[in-house]
Amino acid sequence: MEGKLSNTEHAIYEIRNSVWKNLAVFVLCLGLSLAAVLVLLGPSHRDWPSVAGALFFGAGAVLFGFKTFDRRVKVYADRDGIQDFRTSFGEIAWSEIDSITARTIKGNTNLTLYFRHPAKWLPRSSRLTQWIVSKTKMKFGASISLQNTDVDEQQFIRFIDGQVASSAKTG
Repeated sequence: MEGKLSNTEHAIYEIRNSVWKNLAVFVLCLGLSLAAVLVLLGPSHRDWPSVAGALFFGAGAVLFGFKTFDRRVKVYADRDGIQDFRTSFGEIAWSEIDSITARTIKGNTNLTLYFRHPAKWLPRSSRLTQWIVSKTKMKFGASISLQNTDVDEQQFIRFIDGQVASSAKTG
């Protein structure tokens, strides 16, 4: 996170993966994978659960090892708008957002940005999402996951609320 947060007009959020959270899971997966490999090397333990464990935790170690050292910006937000580089929506101006909801489930925070004109943004989503929205007539929005990121989630949510509210007053 960068920028001065006392004046939210000039705040800039560059949200990246958290090095420490991902490093902890990487070390755990690597240790469990190595333990499974050591069991496989033993003369009497050549069974499929050990192979499955080695493959599963090895894949987890690769995934979280990559996330640990991936320092690219995942979400960028400033006074002009917000962009989640993991989605195909591109930059979303604050004036395009009608409301937001924040949900925390088991410690993982997800934000949903609901659009003022959803028909403009729906074609940028996946075909599955387009089909679900058309069949269920549900309210459409862009979801942003803050899981394993390096941001103060509550402060970021207050920043987004403030930007959406100020754009609603001027728009």
